[in-house]
Amino acid sequence: MKEVLILILVFVSSTVMAESIPEGADLDVRSEIGHPPSIESLHFNLQGAGEEGVYILSVYEGLEYYLGSESFDGLEERFSAIDGVSGAEHADREIFVVYSQSLSLDDLRSKLWTVLLSAASESFPGA
Repeated sequence: MKEVLILILVFVSSTVMAESIPEGADLDVRSEIGHPPSIESLHFNLQGAGEEGVYILSVYEGLEYYLGSESFDGLEERFSAIDGVSGAEHADREIFVVYSQSLSLDDLRSKLWTVLLSAASESFPGA
């Protein structure tokens, strides 16, 4: 009877876990990074691009496997919606180009990180 109960608990736990993982996410990546993520674990780095008001945001190359496809695909729109940002482009797998004439590098970094944390929280319901 004990073995049956343990098997049922493992099955239910695995099923609930699988259902809560967003499409395109990878359980191993999510477990390795954990929630909430750190700036270091997501390789979050913002730099000026050499042209005034143009910034390059680089992130963990496997960010889609952490967030899931829907949240990852929505980052360009989320970044563009930040007050003070005039636009954002998803230039490459781990590169976003962000445009802002009014925000300092530090303010922009903080706002982008907040948006990324929000996307992570939404992809980890109940965390």
